[in-house]
Amino acid sequence: MLLISGACTLPDVTTQNPPRLMDAPAFNVTPSGDGQATANGKTGYDGKTIGTSYIVYGSTVNFGIDVVDCPGKIASVTSAISVPSYSTVTTDAGSAVGQETGSAKVTVQAMAAPDASDRSANLTFSVTDSQVDVDGNAPKTTTVTWPVVFVKGCISTMAAGNYKVTAASGVLDGGTPYTLDDLEADSNAGAGGPITFKVTQNRPGFYTLAEATGGIWTTYYPGRATPTLGVDLCGTTISGRPGFLTTGAGTTSTRVFVINGTLNSDNTITVTWSYTRTQGTPTNPANGTYTLTKI
Repeated sequence: MLLISGACTLPDVTTQNPPRLMDAPAFNVTPSGDGQATANGKTGYDGKTIGTSYIVYGSTVNFGIDVVDCPGKIASVTSAISVPSYSTVTTDAGSAVGQETGSAKVTVQAMAAPDASDRSANLTFSVTDSQVDVDGNAPKTTTVTWPVVFVKGCISTMAAGNYKVTAASGVLDGGTPYTLDDLEADSNAGAGGPITFKVTQNRPGFYTLAEATGGIWTTYYPGRATPTLGVDLCGTTISGRPGFLTTGAGTTSTRVFVINGTLNSDNTITVTWSYTRTQGTPTNPANGTYTLTKI
């Protein structure tokens, strides 16, 4: 009887060793829509902050939520933005609730363009499961933080990186003409060689040309401020970005450039440039056209 009594007082195994909760939800995020362009990836089920989506003011874009594994079954899919005045955010969980896998859609309606320029915020996407342990503890939630920047204008893209000048023509100050052969022969302080420089993406639609004259300044006018200038890309049309077209600011040699161009069907870039000086533009100031090929 003593043995039986002792056995009855043993602790409940289930209470002392409750079953472990299953893994948290895992999901991917995929932006879509003409009003957005995204850099740095598109998946996020590891829960890290990844990707940056640039969203045009006034546009509507979507973020697809693809739940690839939710052992505790999907209870809810939610989303929010850190600055609610920048956009409205709505979530449609569709038929995903109650399933181990499924898809949902988050719709972002951006505010109309304000007087200010770019505005940054964070979107958050969360998937919560249905499981609860024996003590009634909360179910598991996975949240992904996704940076967004609301922008004016276009968000077209072209390849960033190093380019080679593969065609060039124009005139130097005073009207002396030049060709690509002249430019390559005189480059590198007279040592000769190809003209190369970098095109940098500041964000989709906004790029920096490290030498916007295609090598003329660094070859023939090395004492002048290098024209590292900003351009906008809208579709296939390149144009100088206001506020990023001046060199030598604050001196008597301030130069303001005009930049226009085209992203060609073969992914080469053609740029036409000219300049004026705020004090004393020379007769027949230098200008030209060049083509860049990715290397």
